[in-house]
Amino acid sequence: MNILGVKPQYRRKGLGRFLLVDGMKWVAERGMDSTRIGVYAKNEKALDLYLSLGFEKDRSSLWLEKKLK
Repeated sequence: MNILGVKPQYRRKGLGRFLLVDGMKWVAERGMDSTRIGVYAKNEKALDLYLSLGFEKDRSSLWLEKKLK
């Protein structure tokens, strides 16, 4: 698993979008035809970014969580 994040002081400047677009180009150049991103449902700004880049919600996956303590 890889994590991409942008520090709060650098958000809303297009850096995350640039990194995602560049990363998708890199993946495509290596012959892959799709990519998958996970995002917390409450992270609306990230979700909006992903949707604006053409990602679609995948109804075939579901993550479950159980607190142990």
